[in-house]
Amino acid sequence: MLLAGLLLLLLMAGAMMLVPNFTLAWVRSEIPWLSHLISRVEMLWPDVNTVHVLAFAVLGLLTRLALPRSRLSLIILAYLTFSVVAELLQFYIPGRTPMVTDVRDNMVGVALGLVAASVLCWVVRRVSRRVAEG
Repeated sequence: MLLAGLLLLLLMAGAMMLVPNFTLAWVRSEIPWLSHLISRVEMLWPDVNTVHVLAFAVLGLLTRLALPRSRLSLIILAYLTFSVVAELLQFYIPGRTPMVTDVRDNMVGVALGLVAASVLCWVVRRVSRRVAEG
């Protein structure tokens, strides 16, 4: 179930990174609550694309939880490849501009998600041990 959710989120992230700007503008105009939420997230840290950081943090967290035995280096390499390819494809999408800073923000998000997953797993193990001890 977690793996299916991860795959769905990856597809959604890929789609959002590859649609033309006018489509993104249309989505924001048609779904005001989503536009408001995105605007609030963007204001958190104006120098960074916080939407990318947040989205990729969720992806990093879910990836680590869905694939706990995978090497971190492979997860990081997979997301780096995904981010670079998505940015390069934006050369061919009307109104989109590939940006190295977007790759950076994606990778910051992945790193935060992986750290959050590690902390979460550590807490769960610690609580489980205490419950087992009585």
